[in-house]
Order: sequence, then C-alpha cells, then structure tokens
Amino acid sequence: GNFIAARDGNADSVSTMSFTVDVNGQTSTAFSFTSDTELFGDTTGPTDANTRTVHNEIVAKINASTDLSALGISANVAGTGPARVSLLYAETRVFISTIDKGLKTINTQRAELGAVSNRLNHTVNNLTNMSANLSAARGGIEDADFALETTELAKNQILQQASTAMLAQANASKQNALGLLRR
Repeated sequence: GNFIAARDGNADSVSTMSFTVDVNGQTSTAFSFTSDTELFGDTTGPTDANTRTVHNEIVAKINASTDLSALGISANVAGTGPARVSLLYAETRVFISTIDKGLKTINTQRAELGAVSNRLNHTVNNLTNMSANLSAARGGIEDADFALETTELAKNQILQQASTAMLAQANASKQNALGLLRR
C-alpha cells in the first residue's frame, strides 16, 4: 500500500524527523522535518540510534495529491533529490492558527445551520398547531350551523302545525255558525 512512515532521526530528540514513502513496495526517503529548539526544547543528551526507532514510528495514509503548502509548511526542493521541509516555530504557529480559523468557521456555520433548523422546526410545529386549531374551529362552526338549521326546521314545523290547527278551528267555527243558522 501507499503510506508515509515518520521516524526520529535521533533517539533522544524529536528535532529531526525523516519521512519515507512506500509506493507498492518501493521505499524512499521523501523529506524530513527539522525544528529549532524553541519548538521542542533542548535536544542535548546521550544518543543511541537504536533505542527509540520502533517506538516512535508514525504511519499515516495519504493521497497522491497531498500538498504541504496548504498547511502553511514550506518545502524546498534541491535538484532532483527528495524535498526537504523545515517546520519552524513561526510556521507551526501559522499552521495551528490556520487550523483554528478553519475550526471557528466550521463551528460558526454549524451554529447558523442549527439556528435555521430550530426556526424551521418551530415554524413546522406552529403551522401544524394552527392547522389543528382551524380544523377544530371549522368543525365547530359547521356543527353550530347544523344545530341552527335543525332548530329553524323544528320552529317552522311547529308554526305550520299551529296554523293548521287554527285553520281547522276556524273552519269548525264556520260550520257551527252555519249549523245554527240552518235551524
């Protein structure tokens, strides 16, 4: 597989790191990081090249299009040999600052998206509630109209029956009056 392995150049110091690239079984040193003592502190002390080789190996998968300049790290290529990268304290601060700015931008965007999502959820809930209330009100109005019409019908039926009864009594009175006159 394709990978980059980073290994300390010195057993007691991380001031120099060399990176090797393994592409389909062919390994070559691609570049090395060199720091100043401001970044890692004093690097003096006993050295033994075999002490920490295995313990300090770092392996990371990369794409073929990885570009260190986007991370604020400068690369100097001398001739056709491998690139040598110097990662100084100032460049490290710029790199970390760039990462922090990116994270702040992402967090701001996430907060704005969360706020929009909350507003949309509130609007959906409000519209659902309004729809339920309108349906209940419409049903109440329709029920009230049905009751009013039923009452109106009963009133009209009573009035019709009363007028029929009055007509019958009036006709009966005429018959009684005619009956008295015939005698």
